[in-house]
Amino acid sequence: MLKVAFQRKLLFTINCDGEIVYNEIKLPISSLRWAKSDFERVTAQLEAKGITLADIDSNDNLMGTVIVA
Repeated sequence: MLKVAFQRKLLFTINCDGEIVYNEIKLPISSLRWAKSDFERVTAQLEAKGITLADIDSNDNLMGTVIVA
């Protein structure tokens, strides 16, 4: 669901000062492990943006490279 959000440009924007501004989807960054509450909160935030499990392409490789130009 996070990959779909990224592809739809819903995770963040870059403001006029060049700073990253998150778009109401707050990702836990303090730990490599997500608690169940983190997973549930992020899932709810993604669903509020219109992203559901049905949007995930089961044939898609979840790994990839992001190039920022």
